[in-house]
Amino acid sequence: RQMCIRDRYMGTRTEICIQRDRMIKKARNASRVTNDVTKPKKKQKLEEEEEEDRLLDELEANPADDQLDVEDDADTHNHSRKAGILDKPRKQGAWVDEDDQNVTIDIGAVPRLRKLRKLEDGESTKIRGDVYQERLQEFYSGQLQNLDMTKWAFKTVNKEEVFAPKRRTHLEALLAQEAEIVERKATSQAGAELPSGLIAIKKIARSARDDNHKAVIQTIDFHKNNQILLTGGFDKVIKLFNLRKREEDANFALKAVKSYYLKGLPVGKAKFLHTRNEILACGLRKFMLSVDMTADRIERLSSAGFTTSFERKIDGFSVSRDEEYIALWSKEQGNIEILDSGSKQMLFELKMNEGCSDAVFSDDGRTLWSVGNSGSICVWDINTRRMSSMFQDHGSYNTTCCDLSANGTYFATGSHSGVVNVYTRARDGSTSHLKELGNLTTAVSSLSFNEANGMMVAFSKWKRNAVRLVHLPSTTVFSNWPNFKTNLGLIHSASFSSDNKYLALGNEEGSVFVYNFPHYNLPKGSSSIDK
Repeated sequence: RQMCIRDRYMGTRTEICIQRDRMIKKARNASRVTNDVTKPKKKQKLEEEEEEDRLLDELEANPADDQLDVEDDADTHNHSRKAGILDKPRKQGAWVDEDDQNVTIDIGAVPRLRKLRKLEDGESTKIRGDVYQERLQEFYSGQLQNLDMTKWAFKTVNKEEVFAPKRRTHLEALLAQEAEIVERKATSQAGAELPSGLIAIKKIARSARDDNHKAVIQTIDFHKNNQILLTGGFDKVIKLFNLRKREEDANFALKAVKSYYLKGLPVGKAKFLHTRNEILACGLRKFMLSVDMTADRIERLSSAGFTTSFERKIDGFSVSRDEEYIALWSKEQGNIEILDSGSKQMLFELKMNEGCSDAVFSDDGRTLWSVGNSGSICVWDINTRRMSSMFQDHGSYNTTCCDLSANGTYFATGSHSGVVNVYTRARDGSTSHLKELGNLTTAVSSLSFNEANGMMVAFSKWKRNAVRLVHLPSTTVFSNWPNFKTNLGLIHSASFSSDNKYLALGNEEGSVFVYNFPHYNLPKGSSSIDK
């Protein structure tokens, strides 16, 4: 710390020298105008030298133009004593060099050591080594109080203010809520199996025009309290929306309550880290950003351990259900970096033989499923850091996305041709192909299961209203939604809430749509099928 301050001090000394030269030049020009022309040159030169010495003494004695300028030792000593620094008993060092008393240092010979001089009359500029150390400590202790990055350590702390309960902001109160927006009915259907064929669904909210993104919504994620959802796009903004029920008309409202501008990062994917009240985001760059929602602080994550593994950008990431691990990947390379979610440091690396399109953790967080650009599916054991199995995606030559159900029973993949393959997992870990769905005719952008394992959503961003809801375990597509009256646009992102009640969709216009499912305990009046 002393070396850093000394470097900044040397830079300030350079500025003082420049200022001194300007003042000397200005004094010379003034003297040339006022001096008589007939004055002898030698006498005029002597007067100029005396003026230079006078200006130099003023600069050395009164450097008050900058907070890092050199101060006289007496002023520093008094300032430190007022702050209570010198009043504290100094800790004894573990080892003292007795030869320091035999060393003599001339602080008057070196310009940068003039700050250590005392103002007592008749004092010699030569001091012992131990005295030199004491004066350095006194000087820099006073300077640290004026620096923005260190002055906080010298502030007096009021214990009553520190331990007093802080008043929570509106966003913190929303994040802390665990109550449901709609109370559960006594005649609940939560335990009943979701019927196939037709789905009861209703649009309950849409974002206001003023709250829309100025770019395509690339990612959506629900908070665990199901009242807050985040959206992100290439406009480098992450918005937090509050889904609530209005008291006056009992209708739902979707309102933006907070927005974060991520400088230099067009957001491609973002997710909540619930255990830490953080938001993790990646995009069209080789770094990630962590947003602390409690402190409103944005931290850049760009460790050389994982940024060197990607050529241009980080295409996506996945967080384990216990939020212990984070997996990063790139579609151009087969490197999958495993990070610790707490420290955000790289733990180890997994390597595929082709570029990684998507990856997802298992329900216990000890297995990672990844799909390649050519259709290969790899199953990795996180404990042993090795590949446990590998097989080819059924009938696919270019797999684009994948997802694993919450209970680990179903595994689904989407391909460039629009085909969705659904697999089942046995207790022994074996995987078998269950069904091939061809309801989408363009490349599948993403797919995801709900927490009840009774429904899956798959969509394509290349065609309007290209969204399909798949019933499980029958693996049949609901035929009544979307219909010819549904106007969603080009869907680029989708997410289920953790209580299975809501489905949020984001389109190319920056709008957010929220649908609910009456089967999962929604209030009366919302069980009608969307027309």
